[in-house]
Amino acid sequence: MCTFCENITNKEKQITWNVRSIMADDNICEFVNDKQCSICGGCKMFFTMYGYDFDDGSIKVGIDYNQYLKSPKGEEVIIRPFSETVQFNYCPFCGKQISKTIKDFDKNYAIEIDDK
Repeated sequence: MCTFCENITNKEKQITWNVRSIMADDNICEFVNDKQCSICGGCKMFFTMYGYDFDDGSIKVGIDYNQYLKSPKGEEVIIRPFSETVQFNYCPFCGKQISKTIKDFDKNYAIEIDDK
């Protein structure tokens, strides 16, 4: 068992990593604070990963995007879009089976691959 396996379902722990690139043109800063970066004190954008151990023995993992901005009036704006969790049958790092029940990905999740 690796550190990921041991900690993914620990509700006291949360895995966090910073956004590598802020090249996306989402216009959020233009609308929230008129691109006044000194108000925010730096771009606070990061991802968090968390896990749940359900009663049926399945391990569900979710990833959230987080962004914090300040308006010219000093009000904090928190952006946290959310999504559904996905069951992890096996640890992506060490390969150990972490869910007691194995869920067939193709039958349980609607996936669309846009291959343009």
